[in-house]
Amino acid sequence: MEEGEDIEEDKIETTTEESPICCQPKANKEFIMRFAFKTCNALFICGTFIYFMCVEAYPLRVLEALTYQGLLLLSIYTLCALAEEFFPKLKNVTTQMQNLSFSIALFISALSWGLKIPVDRGGLSTFKNHFFHTLNSLSCLVSMAFYKQVWCSKQCFVPLIYGIGYAAFAGTSQALGAEALYPFLDFKTNPEVAVLIILIAAVLIPALHLLLCLLSKYVFHRKKRQMGKRK
Repeated sequence: MEEGEDIEEDKIETTTEESPICCQPKANKEFIMRFAFKTCNALFICGTFIYFMCVEAYPLRVLEALTYQGLLLLSIYTLCALAEEFFPKLKNVTTQMQNLSFSIALFISALSWGLKIPVDRGGLSTFKNHFFHTLNSLSCLVSMAFYKQVWCSKQCFVPLIYGIGYAAFAGTSQALGAEALYPFLDFKTNPEVAVLIILIAAVLIPALHLLLCLLSKYVFHRKKRQMGKRK
């Protein structure tokens, strides 16, 4: 009887497992929703950014600004994330672009609104300013909530290196005679302020990356992780 009971228990356990066939419609639905969001996000970010670049008098000149570089990085990420749905080998590229563009986007938003610096002479309340300084970060946070991403705290050096590289580029350009694009990063007129901003960025950028890691792990995908443990 004991052997019979063991066999019966095994049968009950096997019948409670989810069949791959049952899981397939759910997986297809998740793919469609994820693909639809990535498509809309890429169209909005890339399309709006291209529009503003086309109406700029000197598009190559404005690309020297960190604000425009941040949107360029975010645009590349949205395209990589969309292409990854059909080319899984792009996952590593997408993850690196995510580590770079998301942290830089939040840094640009924090710096611009903290110092109340508009994207152009139109002021802080224009759609253009909100696109470059608000919707950029909002796009990152919504995508984190919408589909699972790979985040690692050890990758905080990626956006940090980019930020230090930009500061070095700004200092070199000014040494060669170019005008400062930002008053807070003017090494000729206000070198003390520029150094202070660099020190703040060296702390803030990694901190923002760690914040994104925590949000991904404990906020956006907490339910999915708990369900996985129960199974």
